[in-house]
Amino acid sequence: MKCVQRLFAKSAIATVLAVGLSQPATASACSIEPYIGSICYMVTSYCPEGYLPANGQTVTINQYQALYALIGNIWGGSPQQGNFVLPDMRGRVPVGAGQGTGLANVTRGQVFGAENVALTTSNVAPHIHPATVASSGSVSGTASIAIPVVNSAATANVPDNTTSLATTSPSFDLSAVGGVDSPAKIYSNATPTTTLKPFSAPFNVSNLTGITISPNIGGVPFSVRNPSVGLTACIATMGMYPVNPN
Repeated sequence: MKCVQRLFAKSAIATVLAVGLSQPATASACSIEPYIGSICYMVTSYCPEGYLPANGQTVTINQYQALYALIGNIWGGSPQQGNFVLPDMRGRVPVGAGQGTGLANVTRGQVFGAENVALTTSNVAPHIHPATVASSGSVSGTASIAIPVVNSAATANVPDNTTSLATTSPSFDLSAVGGVDSPAKIYSNATPTTTLKPFSAPFNVSNLTGITISPNIGGVPFSVRNPSVGLTACIATMGMYPVNPN
């Protein structure tokens, strides 16, 4: 019975090892027999045989015909000149092409994004910045005030918000027995032509609270890069050709 158990255990271990060895490598690992055009990462400073660094370099079509058949000139190069450009993965991360729910559309081969961004006033919601002042703070001083007047004849004897002081003399009603003074006209709605001698008036503003200042956007760029580890990106130039099932 024990012998059967040992044989069963060995068989189970062998099965697990076989299954484990037959599983495909993870997407980021460089395989011995990869699909041409697949991208992987190495901790070394170089790419293994059958791979090239995915650093945006220009290569010839004749030397890498299978790879060219897959990517063409999507990243540059010219078939007339017999070359094409590899993807440049330095400092970049891959994302799935297409348009996810609620996301912007990404085309195959599109390069986008920035390490640093700077906010502008259009990126910031309208707001105010409170200023802190002492509750006992005050401002005092002296203002110079000049009153506008008209140096021509007055036209009215009642002031309002359209008239200014003007030149005048008393008028008398001589039609009745004994003269009777009538109200003097000392106001005019004409455009003021001069001012009286300025005089000083003291003023004081106390308890300066609730002061606000205008928003100020400095515009200094800041980093939006995620914590990352630098590895060598490689693209397979040899291996199995990925047949399109469609």
